[in-house]
Amino acid sequence: MEVTWIVLVLTVFQSEAASLQGRKAGHLTGEVVAIYECPDFEGNSFRFGRNLTRLKGPNGEFGASTSFDVLRGTKSITKGNIRFEFCSQGVTKICENYSNWRIGKDGCALWTNKFTMWNKFVDTIHPRFECPFREGHYVVTNATLDVRKLELIAVEDREWIATVQAYGDKEEPWVCAVFHVKLYRTGRRRAPL
Repeated sequence: MEVTWIVLVLTVFQSEAASLQGRKAGHLTGEVVAIYECPDFEGNSFRFGRNLTRLKGPNGEFGASTSFDVLRGTKSITKGNIRFEFCSQGVTKICENYSNWRIGKDGCALWTNKFTMWNKFVDTIHPRFECPFREGHYVVTNATLDVRKLELIAVEDREWIATVQAYGDKEEPWVCAVFHVKLYRTGRRRAPL
């Protein structure tokens, strides 16, 4: 529980500090490139649709739409981990570990908390996807990330990979999913070649 609150407080302070220090040139935007199940996670209860539709909105933000099936529900998230990696976007893709967040017994509260960078994503899932998580078919429509909460991290011009593992009731494996996101600034001027 303490780790969750520390992460949330840091996220809020980062957003405030970014607004006080002045904005960087251009609008930070995120593009969800892929979402899929972890290949080697036994007991995975999620199956993502193979179609991911990406659309660019009028404000420069990208939205992603897909669907997923939950094969086995759970009343709670008892533990888990979110691993963040970033990759360079050059000729050869080199990825580095950025951070690992441990999820405690308060995983349900963390998932739906409005102060997280994924809150805008969660809000686009229908039917509502919150504890207790039920079996069924879910649709994600025009999902985005809250990029304002990422302003202080050197995120642009990189591909980010977030791997989410969560354990349900009785600490049984419940879900492992991988999210690929590209973050960059739109509308900034580049030096002439």
